[in-house]
Amino acid sequence: TRTMFSRHKLVRANSRNKANTHTHTNKRVFLIVDMSLFAACCSEIRSGKQQQQQRDEDILDTSNGENIRVMLETTTVTKVDVPRALFGMNAQFFSGQIDYAHPKLSGISVDELGCSVIRWPGGTNANAYNVFEEKLDDEKMTGVDGKEIDVEECAQKRKYKATNENIARSKTSGKYKVKDFGIFYERCKGRMRVSLVLNVCTRDETHTRAVCERLKQENVDVAFCEIGNEVYFPAYAPYIDTVEEYAERCDKHSKMVKFFYPKCKIGVVASSAFWSSESFLDDDNAVKNNKNKGAEGAGRKATWNAKLAKILARKSETFSYDAVIIHMYGSPGRHGSQFFPTELEFYAHSLSHLELQFAKTMQNLVDTFGNDKKVWVTEFGVGGFDSQEIRKHPFKKSYLAALLVMEFLRRLSAFECVEMANMHSLNQMIDLEKRKGNAKSGEYHDVGIKRTVFSHALSFFKDLSETSSSACALKRSELSIIGASRKTISSGKYAPCTHNHTHATLFESDKSDVILIMNLFDTEQKIRDLKKPTSTETFSAGKDGVHGDSAKIIKRDIKDEERVSIEQSFVVAPFSAVKLYYAPGTFADHSQ
Repeated sequence: TRTMFSRHKLVRANSRNKANTHTHTNKRVFLIVDMSLFAACCSEIRSGKQQQQQRDEDILDTSNGENIRVMLETTTVTKVDVPRALFGMNAQFFSGQIDYAHPKLSGISVDELGCSVIRWPGGTNANAYNVFEEKLDDEKMTGVDGKEIDVEECAQKRKYKATNENIARSKTSGKYKVKDFGIFYERCKGRMRVSLVLNVCTRDETHTRAVCERLKQENVDVAFCEIGNEVYFPAYAPYIDTVEEYAERCDKHSKMVKFFYPKCKIGVVASSAFWSSESFLDDDNAVKNNKNKGAEGAGRKATWNAKLAKILARKSETFSYDAVIIHMYGSPGRHGSQFFPTELEFYAHSLSHLELQFAKTMQNLVDTFGNDKKVWVTEFGVGGFDSQEIRKHPFKKSYLAALLVMEFLRRLSAFECVEMANMHSLNQMIDLEKRKGNAKSGEYHDVGIKRTVFSHALSFFKDLSETSSSACALKRSELSIIGASRKTISSGKYAPCTHNHTHATLFESDKSDVILIMNLFDTEQKIRDLKKPTSTETFSAGKDGVHGDSAKIIKRDIKDEERVSIEQSFVVAPFSAVKLYYAPGTFADHSQ
């Protein structure tokens, strides 16, 4: 007998944390899937060179259309509560024109996207945030403990000067003003929690006190606190020499935050080295040239977690923390200067990265820091740790990239240790509409906000995040597809890697039961003997296809006369997702 519903239980040694889980045994539910393989998507591949086209075709299916029967079944079911904080966002406004004061921003963030957490004042820029001037530190200064910091040199590489220039050009200057953030927070009417990212690089704990005081003045509550952002990178060695120094700052800054927000949870920065060896900080190799004096060398990223866990364990009587913070971007990996991935390769190789490293990374964090610590994935997305060239790849704005983010979210929901996750970033989900012709407005906030393909991806998951009332948690169970066809990706850094064409997950709540099916490749899925849903919602590519930058979401109720045909054959299109809605309790006993 096979297991349909599985659960990622991450434990240290043989200790098991059974909080918020419920186990049922000796039950079965069946789905029969008839899969017809075809290469219809080949025509969509837009490669400029014949060699690139051949590489794309190697990723697509070439099967002759043999029918395969697939059965989903279960004998053991382990469920997990899905936290609302899983649907958070980063608000990276420094590079665009949108600011917190825009009157439509809160409605879009909460009502349309269903975002439940916002990260403020940002990620990389938080490491230089100056609340006194409401901009970023970008000049030479005397830093923490009297340390002379050449912020000007570091800031140029972090583009802090360009950020400050952008802030100065803003008509509202609302990008980092606490007052405007307070307006945004109030407009969200208690439906948006705040994750505060502290500047522990250029400022000491007195600055953290000032930040908390200003937020309190605007009636902003802080639910989560992140002590710095990615400070494990060697590029931040001029600010924080060693792991020991970082741990000491964690103690000082967290005490200040707890004074103002006693219930706030504290997170410490973990290295992403186990997840990916790539780096978006171009001067990471400066340690090899002795430019980052005092740094722990090129091994800083690799040894950071083990050292930090040991140091914090020794400080447990005076300093306690709730979570470890990691950033995870799907990456095609570096292939050398002679290789630039096509959009399809970027997608497939990033999926391989997810398939091979995701669960291992979560287990590594638990093994290192202990299973009593939660995990905050406060940045996730596409290509964030790659070279500048790869980070500007057109794939990052495509429908396929949005589908990849959706699969990332689906997998995140499987791990009970993950308490919070934030997509990077809001300015990838929304943008300002362009004026028609030469139309101008004296009032900047007259300009409308448009939605990108990523906004559709988040809004597709919004129903899942809101299917439960506050009194009843959303339960998640993984469906293992027995006998489904599989695809092996033989190219890329994370290769060879074998993937299931399709993944399915059951979400149960007091409002509805939902089966989410993700079809990640160019194989049409025909599902037979499916329990009849009350309605469906599909996510598929827009008019420009999977390489375009648009998506469409189609919702439809299932009429009684349709239910027989759906039971006989329900089609899930290539590169798409579908949600099947049922009455609450339909799968309570997990029996057909």
